[in-house]
Amino acid sequence: MLARHFARVDTYKQENALRITEAEALIAFCLSMTRTAIPEQSHRAFADYVAQRVQAHGGTLHIEKDAGLFVALKG
Repeated sequence: MLARHFARVDTYKQENALRITEAEALIAFCLSMTRTAIPEQSHRAFADYVAQRVQAHGGTLHIEKDAGLFVALKG
């Protein structure tokens, strides 16, 4: 999409992942985000689900992150 507007576009990807070992930290992070639409009455069920997923993965939940940077030059 950027190539239509710029003479040169370079993409730099950052290989990275999160290793979650504490379910409580992930739960607090998720519930603190304003975009999270988890009703208060569902917080306990959500917390239980996250704790179960961490435990099911041997105590470490691996979450891939897809991040990078576009550098675009005009002309």
